[in-house]
Amino acid sequence: MEKQENRSHPPCRWGYRGAMAVIRPMLRWVFHMRVENQATQGFEGPAVLVMNHQGLLDFLLAAAAFPQREISYVGSQRYFQNPRLARLLRWLGVIPKLQFYPDAGAIKNIMRRIKEGGLVGIFPAGQTSMSGVPGAVGPGIGRLCRKLKVPVLCAHINGSFLSLSRHSGTQFSRGACVVRTSVVLTPDQMAAMTDEQVFEAIRAAIDYDDYAWQQQEQAKFRGKHRAAGYEKLCYRCPRCGAECSYRTKGDRLFCESCGNEAVVEESMFLRPAKEDCRVFSTLRDWYAWQEEELRAQLEQGPFRMEDPVELRRLGPKGKFIPAGQGTMTLTPEAICYEGRLDGQPFRYEVPNRALPGLMGTTGSHFELHHPQQGALRFYPRDGRKVAKWKQCQEYFFSISENKTNLD
Repeated sequence: MEKQENRSHPPCRWGYRGAMAVIRPMLRWVFHMRVENQATQGFEGPAVLVMNHQGLLDFLLAAAAFPQREISYVGSQRYFQNPRLARLLRWLGVIPKLQFYPDAGAIKNIMRRIKEGGLVGIFPAGQTSMSGVPGAVGPGIGRLCRKLKVPVLCAHINGSFLSLSRHSGTQFSRGACVVRTSVVLTPDQMAAMTDEQVFEAIRAAIDYDDYAWQQQEQAKFRGKHRAAGYEKLCYRCPRCGAECSYRTKGDRLFCESCGNEAVVEESMFLRPAKEDCRVFSTLRDWYAWQEEELRAQLEQGPFRMEDPVELRRLGPKGKFIPAGQGTMTLTPEAICYEGRLDGQPFRYEVPNRALPGLMGTTGSHFELHHPQQGALRFYPRDGRKVAKWKQCQEYFFSISENKTNLD
């Protein structure tokens, strides 16, 4: 029999709608949200709602586009690690899922919610954007949607990354956010398609480039800290090559090693602060360049990345507590921790081919799930290295053969 604590329940209707009655006008006023939902107005019955995942506002923006429905979102299990937040999420009907790992319990809860006539919201990318464009999308979403045999809807979001990205903390910029809904596939259409064809249709529906959208939108983003968090992503200087040398202040991003400096304008595009500065016009291009540099390193010979880290584990009160220290190593084959856990020798290795994404908070830590120990967080001495660890590990997954995690 399924454990009661693992069973997800529908959202509390009065609480959900009451909260959205307050949040919806706030989104319009603060973030200048526009909703274009004519294609799904009046839609009833069970369905899967897929969404692109740009930033921290996405679940609120998608909810605003379906005012007559309560969306049961599939969310990362990591958010349930805090007992108080877990109670709120369960009250809102969120379905917990292990991020980047197969989770049979989450699939059972999704199927149950569909049978109850619910609208299940899924972010197929599994994580918010690093640079304003999507990361890898697992093909398992195609297989799941064909199995559920219900319509697949889409809430396509733009402007969320530029307004409040995963890097910016609480520092948001007021510009524009647009949500457009559509019907991607019907059950009859999916019956005549393969899993891969359904996956490709969904991936095309949620594809985006927030900077390309902004070139057309030409919104002005107001804020005193438009560069907030950019130092967490831009770990390599394009002028001097130094790593983890960037700091930010207000709308400025500058290298402490060579003085290279960028200004984030109201358009959210970057420009050189001086004539001799070398910067990229978008975080998208900066992050892509860093990946090109990584590829060049691989071509030069064997790659090995190594850093001392502090290990923290989940404590009894839902907070992560220090549990040991050791060394984290990344090669094209695997990511591995070797050191101490609770005073005992401990080694944990995960093949890159089994890990499509590295959980973590840029500027702070990254996280691995251990089958017995649960969530383990690893803190480099300089949190700005987290983006490099994440980019390198996910790149190695992308080039791996015989991938074992296709969830």
